[in-house]
This record gives sequence, structure tokens and C-alpha cells, in this order.
Amino acid sequence: MSVFDCNWLELKAPPRRATGYNESMGAGVAWLDKSMTTMISEVYSAFKTAGVPEQEAKQAAEAMSAENLATRKAFAEDKRDLNDDIASAEQRLSDKITAVDQKLSDKIADGQQQLSAEIGEVRRIMSVIRWMLGFMLVAMALPILREIIVA
Repeated sequence: MSVFDCNWLELKAPPRRATGYNESMGAGVAWLDKSMTTMISEVYSAFKTAGVPEQEAKQAAEAMSAENLATRKAFAEDKRDLNDDIASAEQRLSDKITAVDQKLSDKIADGQQQLSAEIGEVRRIMSVIRWMLGFMLVAMALPILREIIVA
């Protein structure tokens, strides 16, 4: 019986569940790291049970192991790429926030200068109005004072 005569669906092992995150692997599939040899032996045993010759079962198990290692490397590369993308996005966001902060600071400073200039103008106008009011009071009071003094 050859490898191609087997019913592969029946040989399928139950799915493994990740038990946690393993930082050294670079992916959230911790069970790959600690059960790689167990999986190779399980695949080998399944092939042997199905009647696959020993050499073919060994080669198939090794091929699956190599594929899992390649997958781990791909996970690690994807994680690095994702981390780079996140860092890049964080930097762009930080730059945009800094630019907005600078624009707001500039507008606030311009508004403060404009407000100071307008307050100064209002003070000058009020000073002129005070002088005018003082002259009007004196002009209105002089005829009354003249009558009091002359009479």
C-alpha cells in the first residue's frame, strides 16, 4: 500500500489548541514549540498504522515538521512586519499630533496677541472718552459756578 492509497481524512489527528503565547516563537502558537517531536512521532505512527511503508512514513512526518518550521518562520516574519507597521503608524500619528499641537499653539499665541492689541486700543479710546467727559463736565459747570461767584 502506498501513501496515496490512504484515506487522509481518517488519519487526521484531533486539532491542538494553543496554550498561550510564547514570545521566543514570535507567534501565539505555543504548542508548536513544545510538542514538535510528539507531533512528528504521532504523524509517523498514524502513517504506520495506515499501512504506509516505514521510509515513506518517516519522510512524510519529516516533511510535515519542515512545513511547521517554515510556518513558524513565517509567523515570526509577519510579527516583525506587523510590529514595524505599528511603529511606523505610531510615529506618523505622533508627528500629526505634534503638528496639530504646534498649529493650535500658534493660533492661541496669535489670538492672545490680537486680543492684547484690541484691549490696548479699547484702553486708548476709553482714555480719550474720559478726557472728553471731563471737559464736558467742566464746560457745563463753569456757567453755574460763574453765576454763584458773580451773584
